[in-house]
Amino acid sequence: MLGVSDGAQAVGSLELGQFALESDFDPEQGFAALDLWAHIEEDRRATSGGFAVFEAFPVDEVPFGSFCGASYGFSVLDPVAQTASKLFLGYATFDRANLYIVTAFYDEEQAAERGFRDEASLQTYAPYLEQLVERLRMPP
Repeated sequence: MLGVSDGAQAVGSLELGQFALESDFDPEQGFAALDLWAHIEEDRRATSGGFAVFEAFPVDEVPFGSFCGASYGFSVLDPVAQTASKLFLGYATFDRANLYIVTAFYDEEQAAERGFRDEASLQTYAPYLEQLVERLRMPP
């Protein structure tokens, strides 16, 4: 976890996750494997209950420390209020043993406990997230 603040006021947090890869994972797949992993639309569409408007962002190749990584994300809009109820930005990479992900998100239901407190705060800090991911020393 990495806290994000505006002066003395906490506005959100970033999370770094590390997950062991399956023994049959082929690292030669490179970006294609990250691209496939980052396409989470079907999973997220199912969790929105069909009531919200889901929009997946394009998966792009980005530097992640000294590795090649992928950026991805999605938003879920309330069709009545036309505001985001969820906004998720993620970055992923892997070495021969682990998958690493950095995530930043706003979730209306979790805003008081995790992630960013509001969509505007996440949008404000989103440009710095890619710079932070690019400068990470990998593996952590």
